[in-house]
Amino acid sequence: MLTADVRLDNRAELSQRLDVDELAMSDAELILAAYQTWSEGCTDYLLGDFAFAVWDERKGTLFCARDHFGVKPFYYTVTETEFLFSSEVAALARVVGAASAVDEAWLADFITGAACDQESTLYKTIKRLAPAHCLTVAPDGVSLRRYWGLKLAAPETPAAPYAEFRRLFTQSVACRLPASKKLGAMLSGGLDSSSIARVAAECLSQSHSPPLITFSAVFDETPQWNERPFIEAALDGGAITPVFVPSDHHDPFDGFEQVLGEQGCPFFAPSLMINRRIHHAAAMQGVNVLLDGHGGDEVVSFGYGRLVELAIASKWLRLWMEVNGLAATYGGNATLVVWNYFKRYSRVGDVARRIKRRLKSSNSSSDVGTPRPAPVLAAGRLASATDSATRWRRWASLEPDMMMSEGERHLALMTSNLNAYAFEVLDVVAARAGVECRYPFWDKRLVEFCLALPSDEKLRRGWGRYVMRMGLAGVLPEAIRWRRDKFDFGPHIVNGLITYNQSLLDLLILEDSEEMSGWINLEVARGAYDRVRKAGVKADGGDVQMVWRTAAIALWRRNETFRSAESSMQAAPSVA
Repeated sequence: MLTADVRLDNRAELSQRLDVDELAMSDAELILAAYQTWSEGCTDYLLGDFAFAVWDERKGTLFCARDHFGVKPFYYTVTETEFLFSSEVAALARVVGAASAVDEAWLADFITGAACDQESTLYKTIKRLAPAHCLTVAPDGVSLRRYWGLKLAAPETPAAPYAEFRRLFTQSVACRLPASKKLGAMLSGGLDSSSIARVAAECLSQSHSPPLITFSAVFDETPQWNERPFIEAALDGGAITPVFVPSDHHDPFDGFEQVLGEQGCPFFAPSLMINRRIHHAAAMQGVNVLLDGHGGDEVVSFGYGRLVELAIASKWLRLWMEVNGLAATYGGNATLVVWNYFKRYSRVGDVARRIKRRLKSSNSSSDVGTPRPAPVLAAGRLASATDSATRWRRWASLEPDMMMSEGERHLALMTSNLNAYAFEVLDVVAARAGVECRYPFWDKRLVEFCLALPSDEKLRRGWGRYVMRMGLAGVLPEAIRWRRDKFDFGPHIVNGLITYNQSLLDLLILEDSEEMSGWINLEVARGAYDRVRKAGVKADGGDVQMVWRTAAIALWRRNETFRSAESSMQAAPSVA
């Protein structure tokens, strides 16, 4: 017997291997047939988004697996007598009840903005099955293993990289078009969502299906932040029916209490409420499946690690040309940026560093490779009990860094713990609207192709994601294909916080926050809040995130899910 949340990409290939009729079997039935053929090795043959559990009565075992990137969530809890699992952590928390003691390490990580592992949740007794992992529950215990992992190999340029990107991307979009459900797509006007919408519309047109419906958040009252011109460019000439979702009066905390209960824990993502509004707008149009451009930056990569590679190879003129091209997007002094690379990577810089080290005391550290300082938002007993500063530094050392080579940086982007976390949060919000989100960029074949590309196919002449821009020539409008910037929700979020939430934030951070002093450094939180109010829409993103997390924790403490967890923090049963 099998229970599954699944969408397979390789139905034809899998059916042929299994010698079954593809048209006669659902995705779930194909997985069950794969298990019957290859047992626990079946995951080696599956492509797509899935979380499933197979009960094997012959062996007396339960076999569970989660897809390669964690698009489909899977949570579980193990006691001395039971194994319970679910697609949502909130469901398990309600079932486990008094055993749902808070995992203080997860809480400290949330406060500092880290995601230190892929297994923990807010609750000690509830775990996540990590992406590309499977587990087997047997009478003698639970065993866990990884069945796949991204690997960094020597870069290799295909004979026709742009045509191959286009083929793989089109294949990925086509795989996610539902056979019998109404399709929609999110469209922001950026490179990712526009690419998906244009390719999906073309696929639907070729199959004589109804036109694609797109959903776009628009901010017409603030034209300086509005994406409507790019959205309309993406719509021009395509078989697309647009739906515009007015979002000028965006309140970042609108519906927060409800979403908090649905998520079962505080969550990152101040822009989540805009996603929620779009999901509900899609549901009102009868859309069941919504294509989402989430992950395009990570999968295709802007190629910033190429700058390090050029510096190591002493290709200073080429480096200057790339940095100068990037300066057209991000501003800054290209010569100064190149000089910093020169100091770090040239032979002259190496000699200077050696002299500097000799002049310093033996216990002084070099400025090369110095780890980023840990934030001090976590405080009090929580910080000391969990050693949150060390945990944050360990997490930061694994996250993408501007001084990594392109291969290292791209791999770090693709394997960040935040990727699966984002899917889990988005899955709950979409499910509550009755919508299934599908993510064409997170196709295993497309991911492996992009990771293997040399850095000059990701960054060239200052144009990041170069292979995608070239591969979608003739598909994307030129205004979007050669667009340097991308949509930033930041100004809208800050504007909403100041316009609609200032009294709430004053209450949570300035007035009633003493009860959080054992968890949060109030001086740091209040300093961040003060800077956000003064800077307005130009506020630093790190400060905005600290304000959001502080308020989220404060609201969670007032929620009944916290009170029930807090009362049982010392009452959790032993875990098998």
